[in-house]
Amino acid sequence: MKKLLSLMFAGSLLLAFCACGSEPAGDTADTAEPVPAVETAPEESGSVETPAAESDAALSLSDADALFEKARAVYDLFDLNPLATDPTVTAEIDGLDGYEKVSDASASSPAELRAKAEEVFTADLAAELLNNGRYAEKDGVLYERAADRGADITRGKILSTELSDVTDSGAVYTVTVENIDFETEQVSGTQKVTYRLAKSGGAWRFSEFEALY
Repeated sequence: MKKLLSLMFAGSLLLAFCACGSEPAGDTADTAEPVPAVETAPEESGSVETPAAESDAALSLSDADALFEKARAVYDLFDLNPLATDPTVTAEIDGLDGYEKVSDASASSPAELRAKAEEVFTADLAAELLNNGRYAEKDGVLYERAADRGADITRGKILSTELSDVTDSGAVYTVTVENIDFETEQVSGTQKVTYRLAKSGGAWRFSEFEALY
């Protein structure tokens, strides 16, 4: 009897154990949040284009023509078409009288006149013009002394211009004009007038110049 009761108790324990083992285990692991993808910059191509270094453009004929016209106007300030003056304000400078105060708004001071000359002529040529006695400075004021001359009537209109011997530092500019007979005042041929240009500080200027008329 005792043996039978023991067997029945053991069977009950076995059934209870099996029932507990059949229950699903609880999910104890935390749910992991998705890791955001790391954005990466696109790889740079090995053929990235770099800007080419700018090179100085060669002097063109149109550029030389424009510079020539500008230089003619400045040269004429020391020659055929001087600056306007106020004849009521005069001065004696370096022992010379007859200087009149410049009243022209386009270059009313020594610095402005110098800037005009140095813009189109080399330093040596600009200094030659500024020191030719036409203009002088006194107490910071610009004065002008009359020294008029007649125009060269043996030269007619410009027929053509030419640019030659262009290098990195120099060039030759040639103007072909009509040749006018002094007596008949008729065109009797042509003549060439040659000018020279020099490049310094990245800019072209005339190093040799003369009045065309």
